[in-house]
Amino acid sequence: MILIQTGFGLSIKQRHMFGQKESNRKMVAIKMPFVCIYWLNKHATAYWYECARAAFNDPSWFIENHHAVRQAKRKATLTKMKAFQQAWEEHRARYQKDMEKLEDENQLLKKKLSEAVRDIEAFRRICGDKK
Repeated sequence: MILIQTGFGLSIKQRHMFGQKESNRKMVAIKMPFVCIYWLNKHATAYWYECARAAFNDPSWFIENHHAVRQAKRKATLTKMKAFQQAWEEHRARYQKDMEKLEDENQLLKKKLSEAVRDIEAFRRICGDKK
């Protein structure tokens, strides 16, 4: 059996399916730019056919895998939502920190400005008394 799929690489390797050392399901993987070709021996081909028949002929297999797919999608959605909430909380914390910093700077500037106004008025009174 020959399987062709998209991929990228430049190699030719002879190995066992799924990396099992003691398996008699062997294959040759030929990886070229944009195409990967897998040449399977008789035992590996029989295994793939058995998996395909189970997938298409067994309704319970479909139901179980459909449930697994739904669960995986739900988990991915929850993970995405949690990541979004965490990023939003970090953003809010950073925004709050920046706002507090700006408010502190604003208060400091107001204090300096009021001191400057007081100094100017005092200077006017002193200079006004001399004239």
